[in-house]
Amino acid sequence: MSEAKLEHFSTPTLSIACEVSGPAHGRPTLLLHGWPDDARTWDRVLPALHAAGHRTIVPYLRGCGPTRFRSPQTPRNGQLAALGRHSKLRSR
Repeated sequence: MSEAKLEHFSTPTLSIACEVSGPAHGRPTLLLHGWPDDARTWDRVLPALHAAGHRTIVPYLRGCGPTRFRSPQTPRNGQLAALGRHSKLRSR
């Protein structure tokens, strides 16, 4: 297992900050927080997910934590559907 590592993923619109932790070759599991929560929402369930073999990816959603819009001209939208447009996740 690994300690949470803060990683940034860039899209044309966002610099998305994510906390990545768990077994290095575990099954990737994306955990999305709601509003007004942040990535800390998942702290209590992470140990169980890691023990079950999941590598967790916990992004700070738009407007939360270190996630930033790349341009001040970008219209702000906090809907989860907007995050989906910026993620490029695939199942194995």
